[in-house]
Amino acid sequence: MLIRISFNFDYATEITQIPWRTFDETNYVGINVFTDGSKINNRVVCAMVGFEDGNEKEHGKWRLNNETTVFISEMVAIREAVNYFKRRQIPKANVISDSRSVLVSIESLEEDRKFILDIKNSLQDTNSNALHWWTKDDAGNKGNERADYFAKKAIEKSRNPFLFLQDQTTEENGNEKKY
Repeated sequence: MLIRISFNFDYATEITQIPWRTFDETNYVGINVFTDGSKINNRVVCAMVGFEDGNEKEHGKWRLNNETTVFISEMVAIREAVNYFKRRQIPKANVISDSRSVLVSIESLEEDRKFILDIKNSLQDTNSNALHWWTKDDAGNKGNERADYFAKKAIEKSRNPFLFLQDQTTEENGNEKKY
């Protein structure tokens, strides 16, 4: 199945701040979805794994276009976590990522990249109260380790399930914007 992701969205002028906190093992109550994105052997991958009260329940793994950045792969994993909340109609959940730069971008009021705004709007549109958490990479956190494991397993996939369509918007200097 090919999933097309376009960066052409229209948004209201108000941009919402979505804060994040630092995760620790005592935060395992309820629904926790760990995300990860990586570039391994020139293949770009991402994964998410859902836990309920500390027990692994579901996971997803995706191979992206090889030209995709690790930053975008981390964003895709978070977007898929949000889709997981929507699909299961989860009222309260935690998204845990080891990418501080992605969380800072989602939190930022100045961020105007359309893919990030799409994630912010998805978070607002869902009935879930999703909290965002950062965890240190390779710190022994079992959820983060499982997300990393599934991301590594995604390199075995032969097809890229995501096709990124470039935004046709141009900057004032005439150069194409790249996301």
